[in-house]
Amino acid sequence: MKSKSEEFKTAMAIIRERIATAKRSGPHGGFIDYHGYISVCHDFINILEDEGKAAEQGNYAFAYSVAALIQINCAKLAGTADDAEKKIESAEDLLFRFDIRYYDVLKELLSEKGVWEQEYSGLLTRIGDNLPYHMYMGILSKEKEIHKLLNEVHKYPATVFTYGKHLSAEFPDAVYEICLDEIRKQAVEADNRIKYKKVCGSIKNLFEYGGVVEADNIIVELKEKYPRRPAFLDELNSLTVKLSKKRHTAKS
Repeated sequence: MKSKSEEFKTAMAIIRERIATAKRSGPHGGFIDYHGYISVCHDFINILEDEGKAAEQGNYAFAYSVAALIQINCAKLAGTADDAEKKIESAEDLLFRFDIRYYDVLKELLSEKGVWEQEYSGLLTRIGDNLPYHMYMGILSKEKEIHKLLNEVHKYPATVFTYGKHLSAEFPDAVYEICLDEIRKQAVEADNRIKYKKVCGSIKNLFEYGGVVEADNIIVELKEKYPRRPAFLDELNSLTVKLSKKRHTAKS
């Protein structure tokens, strides 16, 4: 049985193929004329009408995604300077409607126009102000804005286990300190083996970020602080063995 995510991907793949078929049918001899545009537009309208039923059934995310895809493809059919501006406007609108995929589209369009460098800083600021932090951080990571990314990790310290590897090369001490604080918080809240494993997973991450000594020390600290949690001690001892093997493998 397919998950909802897989069903969504399959449905969108079918829509993309219908759009591609419509666009292939429009041009003649490599050129698309007025009648070709009309033909493609009619096909796009048919797609929208067919998938509009999804909205009636409450599947708003799918219906919106189809509409957004049609909108972008309509913009791509244009070829004048004014139409290029419409493409940029559409991509920006979709980006700020929380569809992070259109960041790359917008970047490409602005680069083609030759204004990416001058628009980049302001766009990044607006993204930070208007989009959820995890989307903003994903873009910072992609653009290698590591100073800004570290600032965000300080604001949302749990994300250190997402971006720690990326940041530890340049900011090892800061990353290790945040990791240790988060590990201690996790340990305080841990009250079953699943949560103990999560703590140990975070220690393993710290180790892999280069905080070898810090990982050893926090294991000792947690053993001393929680001597009456046998399941936790068992997980910490198991982790110690695994990290020891990793050291041995690294030296070989």
